[in-house]
Amino acid sequence: MTQRTEGAAIRFDATLSAIGTSTVLRLPETASRKLPSRGQVAVHGSVNGVGFQAVLEPDGNSGHWLRVDDALRHAAGISAGDTAALDIEVARDWPEPDAPQDLAAALAAAPQKIQDL
Repeated sequence: MTQRTEGAAIRFDATLSAIGTSTVLRLPETASRKLPSRGQVAVHGSVNGVGFQAVLEPDGNSGHWLRVDDALRHAAGISAGDTAALDIEVARDWPEPDAPQDLAAALAAAPQKIQDL
């Protein structure tokens, strides 16, 4: 099995699906095989030319899927049922999560010792 590392581009087309209120796309088997892990993999890349960073999730069948949030869907002009062109690369670092506003405010007001942690 060929596995890719950070910096190697993986290009593919995938169709978006709706699962409940979420929009996801399942990577083709050939694309998933090029990733370094069957588990979660941090990536950055583009969907129809629109940049993103995310963590791909394992699908339980030796593949991966990507949750496509509303902002990315709208920017890329896609919705469930559409096929999109993706370029992804394995990221060295995991994306930083967005802290809720109340948590960010509490951390900013905390003593420096806490902030340093």
